[in-house]
Amino acid sequence: MRNRDQVDVGAYARIFEGHPDGVAILNDLVGRFGGSLFVKGGEEGRRETDYRLGRRAVLDFIVGQINQANAAPPPDDDDSQPAA
Repeated sequence: MRNRDQVDVGAYARIFEGHPDGVAILNDLVGRFGGSLFVKGGEEGRRETDYRLGRRAVLDFIVGQINQANAAPPPDDDDSQPAA
């Protein structure tokens, strides 16, 4: 396995945007792990929220690499905090 510092951000764009299977996989991942993040309900709600945030972090990393390869500006973190 390669050192993670050696992975070119362009590889993320080529795989997840430039290849039909990569597009399908990214869409599947977003559908599975990209939903609502915050859950009400005391300690159990906090645990579920933490779990969902952990899953979402992987998607955020992949999309961030794709955006960096495409020279896109970083996204706003509007959904990083629960709604008031």
